[in-house]
Amino acid sequence: MKYLSKIPYIRIWANLFVFKGKENRKDYLIDYLIWLATALPLLIAAIVLHYKIINTNYEKFDILSFCIVWLYFRIPLLAMSARRLRDSDNPWKLCFLILLPFGYIWAPIVCIQAKSKEETGENYRKINKRTMFGPSLAMGIICVISLPIRLIIYGFWFIDIPLSERGEGKLIDLAEYESYRSKIKYAEEGLPSLNEIAGYKEAIFGYRNVVHSYVMGFESYGLSLFADYDASQYVSAKEFAESRYSFITAPIIQDDGDYTFPVAEFSYKGYEFKIAYTSASVYHSLNSDDKKEHIYPKSFTMVGFDNENNSLAFLYYYDFDLDLLSWPKDTEEEKNKRMPKLIEEEFYWRQDKDN
Repeated sequence: MKYLSKIPYIRIWANLFVFKGKENRKDYLIDYLIWLATALPLLIAAIVLHYKIINTNYEKFDILSFCIVWLYFRIPLLAMSARRLRDSDNPWKLCFLILLPFGYIWAPIVCIQAKSKEETGENYRKINKRTMFGPSLAMGIICVISLPIRLIIYGFWFIDIPLSERGEGKLIDLAEYESYRSKIKYAEEGLPSLNEIAGYKEAIFGYRNVVHSYVMGFESYGLSLFADYDASQYVSAKEFAESRYSFITAPIIQDDGDYTFPVAEFSYKGYEFKIAYTSASVYHSLNSDDKKEHIYPKSFTMVGFDNENNSLAFLYYYDFDLDLLSWPKDTEEEKNKRMPKLIEEEFYWRQDKDN
């Protein structure tokens, strides 16, 4: 053990719980730099893992990986910083400041700059106080600023506080339809004007706004327009709807296997729906060699046809943060249920047609 305690970096683990003794500046700096070189790849690996397994059956490993990273960014520095503080004749208990936000940045700045009595003479205490003041003040300010944000985020993660608010859909006066249509991004492309669907005997308009994350500010918008016709008018109205949109003819699958749209057509409460995306869903890679259009479900319309009751439904959806609607691991049954579930969770549905 004595031999291991002299090998750079390994001595961190050999003396992991040794708070007594001293450690000179050179050894501390070498160990810290090696620790930093191993900590950053670990952090990057945890972030990559997070985006690979989020919303999968392996989410528990996501929490575990971040706990490991948190411990690795704190625990190894505690004992070595305590020994370094002792060597510079400073209170060793200051090492526990490492547990505060960004303490792992504060610790090396202070510990490397702190000097012992042998190095500075009788004025070492005054010199060390001046050395610690700047970093300590900066960390204090950062803690004050970041602590409320961290409490909010950790509260959402570890306490049963919902990240989203699925506000109830509401019926809107049809006179306000054009205003909503112009206000919501790309809705004029995704929804017809009232003049375009003229001839209806009744039209119903509904709106629903869902906040997906208060922390990040993500939200979605669902606009619902239902138009009922006489049998004679319905045929031409249906022809208009079919000609206005370019409906997808098959599920759209992204390069990594995620589903932009898991189905091309589906049924919901008497309507047969088809899907058409707007120009906001089309992305081109920054890579000049990649000429392919990439489609994401950020802005699209689901058009429903109820031939039995001579009714059309136009459901426009906008969520700029949405990248997929179904995962590769989903079963066929889950994929088929995804679009009806989206309607239930994100749209107002007419009350007279909820059976």
